[in-house]
Amino acid sequence: MIKDILKKRLIIIFISLSVFILTLLFPEMNPQTNNLTITYNSTPWSLYIPNKDQLASRITVMSKSDNIEDKAKEIISYLTIGSSNTIYLPDAFFPIIPYNTTIKNIKIENKILHINFSKELLSLNKNNARLAIECITYSLLEIESIEGIILYVDNVLLTSVPETNERITYPLTRQFGINRINKIQNIKNTSITTSYYKANEKNYFYSIPVTTIQNSNQNKIEIVIEELKSNPHIKTNITSYLKASTELENYETLENEIKLSFKNLLDEEIIEETTYAISLSLRDTLNISKVEITKPLEQPQ
Repeated sequence: MIKDILKKRLIIIFISLSVFILTLLFPEMNPQTNNLTITYNSTPWSLYIPNKDQLASRITVMSKSDNIEDKAKEIISYLTIGSSNTIYLPDAFFPIIPYNTTIKNIKIENKILHINFSKELLSLNKNNARLAIECITYSLLEIESIEGIILYVDNVLLTSVPETNERITYPLTRQFGINRINKIQNIKNTSITTSYYKANEKNYFYSIPVTTIQNSNQNKIEIVIEELKSNPHIKTNITSYLKASTELENYETLENEIKLSFKNLLDEEIIEETTYAISLSLRDTLNISKVEITKPLEQPQ
């Protein structure tokens, strides 16, 4: 009798131990969560950052932020040396804001973003300081509804590009220019335009904007189209989005919109990236948000 009881108890203990071990090895799964799913609420985002030739480049990164302040912080993190986001940058692109630079506070007033940096920002040198301001400005202006940027260091307005005599006019907009080429010979009829070109780094395609300052009486739309057909001869090997034989037939300027018509532009050339480059160029030059390219009517044979 006693043996039978002991035997039953040993069996129960054995079964209990077996169940316990199996539980450790194969934890119970909730039927609604038996698959491991990691969700990143991220969206593609345009960032301006130096390439290996120290030219501000427009690349695509992922953003997980929803509100303006968090987006601004995330952008600055991508641009800051040693920050957590830099590991996500494609090869051949490098952060430029000095190591240990932090954001003290951010304020948005009347569509102007005020951003206050720590004193480490002032450790920029004269060779890269303007490039850093360009990348900060153009990247932050990608935030929807932001129309201008004002920079502070330790609560004091940054009045000039660090280590240079170049004064900063606020608010900073895309009129500040990026990768500037200065062709002016005098102060008369000065025209400032920005054009986007295609670049390729180990099969990673991106854009390089170039701001040209020159003396010209031409309409800025015409200047931009001419620039897009040429090569500005910068360090990086780039290509133009338009062929040299392409001719601007007509254009119409509406409220915040431009309609363009070209000659010698084949159907297959009216592609997304070409329209995109023209749109970005005219956006930066004229603050236009919409560009429509129309096909000219065929002439009778």
